[in-house]
Amino acid sequence: MNAGEVDSAWSDWRSFDDARARFSGMIRGWDEAGHETFAVELHGRVWYGEAKKRWHSDGLHYDLEILSFGYVATSEVGMPLDPGSPLIGVFPEDDLEKVRICVLQLIAAFADASEKPALLSERHGAKFSGRVSFRDDWALQAVEHGKA
Repeated sequence: MNAGEVDSAWSDWRSFDDARARFSGMIRGWDEAGHETFAVELHGRVWYGEAKKRWHSDGLHYDLEILSFGYVATSEVGMPLDPGSPLIGVFPEDDLEKVRICVLQLIAAFADASEKPALLSERHGAKFSGRVSFRDDWALQAVEHGKA
């Protein structure tokens, strides 16, 4: 196993309809900060994204928010989503919907599992609420010709 690789059942690829996904763990990103990452393979190419816990006011329950998606490598996570960058993908709307569904299915597959990624951990009484949101600007969408 190479440095930075994760050895766990939750890091294995899971296939879902038109794509497959896996959790890829905590990494130090482009901005030198820690990021919880996931990967999605779509049309034979792997793309990375970031998710974060959003804690409820009780300090015990949390939701998940998908912050970003479309990085060509985990080391790029944290970089601003710039459509001019060769390190960031731009996706048609139907592909982003496939990614959204795939990520939701991946999270659901591990929400009640005995071995979970840190993103879904329930240590010290913490509990995932089951709610997942996607930030408005979570990925770059290709502009389709003829649409406003």
